[in-house]
Amino acid sequence: MLGGKIDEFETPKTAAQRELLEETGVKAQKTMFLYKENIPWNNMLIEKHYFKCEGSEKITLNKESETHVWIHSGDMKKYSFAFRDDEAVEKYLAEFRD
Repeated sequence: MLGGKIDEFETPKTAAQRELLEETGVKAQKTMFLYKENIPWNNMLIEKHYFKCEGSEKITLNKESETHVWIHSGDMKKYSFAFRDDEAVEKYLAEFRD
């Protein structure tokens, strides 16, 4: 799962499209809002927006993302994440799978 901050004057949707392009080289052809949630973290409340993005370009990870790996959703609990996105993946798989 890719992620990043929403820049000033940017919508959550355009931020998701920009992050996808920056981190993978893929331009989103379709972007579908899934849901948002608020997560307490370090005495702050982080608002997370989830989107499903589709594109057809070959994935080319940037320097920030070059250590990323593809994992099966069932293996997410084996890894340590800053934010527990395994719940988001399960929600997506249960409600939004084509």
